Amino acid sequence: MTLTLNGFLLLLLIAGHTELLVTFVNRIHGVPLSPRTLRHIRSVHHAMVPGFAILLVWRVGLESPGVLIGGRWSDLTRGWQVWCGISAIGFAGLVASALRWQLRPIPVNLVDQSAVLIDVARHIGHAPIGDGPHRRMIHFPGNQQLSLEVTRKTFRFDARTRLPFANGSRAAGVVAEFSILHVSDLHFTGVLQREFYDVVFDLAARQQCDIAVFTGDLIDEPSLLEWIPATIGRVKAPHGRFFVLGNHDWCCGDDKIRQALAEAGWINPDGVCQRIVIAGVRIELSGDERPWIGTEPVISSDDTAFRILLSHTPDNLALAMSNRVPLMLSGHNHGGQVVLPVIGPVYSPSIHGVRYASGDFLCGDTTLHVSRGVAGRYPLRWNCRPELTRLVVQFVDTE
Repeated sequence: MTLTLNGFLLLLLIAGHTELLVTFVNRIHGVPLSPRTLRHIRSVHHAMVPGFAILLVWRVGLESPGVLIGGRWSDLTRGWQVWCGISAIGFAGLVASALRWQLRPIPVNLVDQSAVLIDVARHIGHAPIGDGPHRRMIHFPGNQQLSLEVTRKTFRFDARTRLPFANGSRAAGVVAEFSILHVSDLHFTGVLQREFYDVVFDLAARQQCDIAVFTGDLIDEPSLLEWIPATIGRVKAPHGRFFVLGNHDWCCGDDKIRQALAEAGWINPDGVCQRIVIAGVRIELSGDERPWIGTEPVISSDDTAFRILLSHTPDNLALAMSNRVPLMLSGHNHGGQVVLPVIGPVYSPSIHGVRYASGDFLCGDTTLHVSRGVAGRYPLRWNCRPELTRLVVQFVDTE
């Protein structure tokens, strides 16, 4: 019984140490380091995860005092006792993270949501897989990269204050509404062929939204800039199409990407404020491409307008909250790409770790929607389908 318990405790310590490594890697990817530096950090991380597990089993479990062969934890050297204590803290952090993810509340102003699944391979008759990097990942068992989820979500706001309106509160009725097509993280790498994106934007064209927004990470392979007119360039929105760029665009030449999107009719609100009127509602839309590109945007102080902030990463949430921006739209974290049962997402390149990996959050007066995105540099998704979203924003009068 003691040996079984000690073996279980060793597993918990390994999980805790892994959580500490993942926590570090997630947060270091939330700062503007070069791709080369990040690759080196990931290489060390990939080596340390199994390396520490082997070392712990050998030095603590089997070598003197050998808790797996009758030894006692109290006989460990001071150094190993300290390291086991640190790993135990890591495991406590893992438990807290899992609980926060599983118990995350639904925003009170999210009044309706639905989804339709599209099997892209079945839709076009074959798997649209090219010759880009990491293409073998597509064939991993359970990979959902070719299973696209088209979601529809409705959020309500007070018509007078523009603040979130709690579902179930008494209201006189909806007085105005508009819709947003939210696309994020296309990641043209060549692994997914043009046919995959043709399906995505055929579906996007059917959404009939008032405005369209793209929240970054378009290009990983510069030669695929030529795909823009026939893919994202086909999106129609009567009140405008707006974009911000992300860290992968920063690495692949953001000026050329910006120019190509502008030629396709998309508008970049980075650092400025775009003003639109839809159904009598004044909308002020700003963009934030930090920490990789640009500077802090100017956000209007006019609380009578409905303000929207586009930011590739949800790490800029503090700016939206401090300015009481009602709606912020982001991507970047890909939903974690791999979401484990109970634990939830593991990897999320954010200073907040996995807290805002994907989904909807009400943070103060700001409603945050984080898209899982359409693709990624690594074409691997478990329990985390790619996503195309239609958001309906409704305004209600209170009684």
